[in-house]
Amino acid sequence: MTRRTPTRRKGAGSLVGLMTLPALLLLVGLVFYVAHLRGTRDEAQNGSDAAALAAAMAFVCDDFLSGKAVRCEECLVRSRIAADNLTRANFAGGEQLSLQENDKNDPEGDIVFGFLDQPFGEFAPAMHGTEGWCVGVNAVRVSVHRSPVKGMFGGKGLKRELRSQATAMLDYQVIGFRPKDDTTPFPMVPIALFTDHMGKVQNTWDGHCYASRLDEHAYDPKLKQFVLGKDDIPEVTVVLGKQPEDSSAVPATFLQVGAKSFADTAEQIRSGILRTHLTDNFAGEFVLGDDNTLGVNGSPQCPEPNHPNRDLLNNVLAEAIADGKPRLWPLFASLDEERGLILLSGWVGARLISASESELGGVKLVLQPTMVADPATVTTHNRIQCPAFWSLNNTVCRVRLAE
Repeated sequence: MTRRTPTRRKGAGSLVGLMTLPALLLLVGLVFYVAHLRGTRDEAQNGSDAAALAAAMAFVCDDFLSGKAVRCEECLVRSRIAADNLTRANFAGGEQLSLQENDKNDPEGDIVFGFLDQPFGEFAPAMHGTEGWCVGVNAVRVSVHRSPVKGMFGGKGLKRELRSQATAMLDYQVIGFRPKDDTTPFPMVPIALFTDHMGKVQNTWDGHCYASRLDEHAYDPKLKQFVLGKDDIPEVTVVLGKQPEDSSAVPATFLQVGAKSFADTAEQIRSGILRTHLTDNFAGEFVLGDDNTLGVNGSPQCPEPNHPNRDLLNNVLAEAIADGKPRLWPLFASLDEERGLILLSGWVGARLISASESELGGVKLVLQPTMVADPATVTTHNRIQCPAFWSLNNTVCRVRLAE
């Protein structure tokens, strides 16, 4: 007896396929829509990050060192402009991002200036209208926005506009510098300045900064040079080589940071320190140890007048005066005579105003503090014992996003 094979009705498979196709297309559309929505959010976040960093970078200026509210407010105006420019230069989902400037620093506004003691801390908005409200500001919160993302089929989609927020700050908890490559130097001068980090001893860097009445020069950012006049930022006199016992100038010493000759040291004064200079003795970084010091070979001896090395030194110092660039100057509070090391304990940002011959044949430098935020800067908030220079540091920082 033969068994009859069941037959499928004609067109049944095609009907199932037709029913499945819309669902498949809907699923594919949903996947693309979710990807578009996520990509738009990511682009908006990138825009807010960039705007916050640009706004915080505007804080790195001499106006903040003056301690004058009027000058600090001028700096904040520049910061708002920087944030606005970066915001408008970015797009999310094909639409230009935007923000409102918030001149009154409303805590609910798009650009809010304030204070942050660490990247994981709580942002505290500055109280606009109070006396000196913007002095000491070190953080900015930026919110960017665009219109609601449309739905899958052109509908309204999200009911609210898309907003993204980021906070950037000046991190002053500096422990050193770590160059990222072998070709980009960080602008440190291999000349260490004596200090006590308490500002109580007269012939120290900090002592001069907090007690000096010398204020005869002002840096003109348009001319990129110093002009005569007061700017509420003191000048500090530093001497390389011998000086009279009754001198109140700050003693200084040369450092040997991977230099093979004095010509190498002179080039470091001109161009900065490369990672290759740190390879042999510093493992590729210039960072304070767990005891908050860094031992470096050096000498307070200055090349004698009319010596070729003195001419070389005079030339690079003249270039540093002419370019007016902010530079990093190491600070030392003690010497390790047993090991023959100068114990560095921090850094300060300063521009070189002038260089001349001192009374006993050394070199007298006149420096003015300035702010420096170099990408190689290393910061930390995990030290059990904080470096002493942190308490007075207002010139060397890292511009970073808060987390």
